[in-house]
Parts: sequence; C-alpha cells; structure tokens
Amino acid sequence: MLAEEGVQSLLLEGGPTLAAAFLEADLVDKLLLFVAPLLGGVGPLALGPLPEPRRLTRFGARPVGDDILLSGYVHEP
Repeated sequence: MLAEEGVQSLLLEGGPTLAAAFLEADLVDKLLLFVAPLLGGVGPLALGPLPEPRRLTRFGARPVGDDILLSGYVHEP
C-alpha cells in the first residue's frame, strides 16, 4: 500500500465517475472543490451517483482569486 511507503496525501483528478467510485469505496478523507463564477449549462456533474449521502465535517469556504474553494473532511484525520 502507498501508506506503507510513506505517502500521506494523494491528489485525485478525474471526472464524476472516478470521484464517486473513490467515495463509495471509502477511500476519500478530505474533499477540496473549486467553484468558479461561470455557469456553463452543460457538462458532467461534480460527482456521479452515490448510494447514500456523505456528511462532511470541518466544512469551510474561502476565496481563491475569482473562485471559491470548498473543503471538508469525509474522515477526520
């Protein structure tokens, strides 16, 4: 496993299907989501379907340039 090799953090970039798969497999501890002030009207959702809602703790929001960074923990560190 990566943790045995000293890896403490991993960035997962991909589409909604990949993100939902990692959440469903319970492999996500912290979620970071950038929201831009742009409405496109089309395109994929941020996440694919989940079997049940997931509650985030230590939820926060802060501006980063023109965007907003949303963050929260699925599992507390």
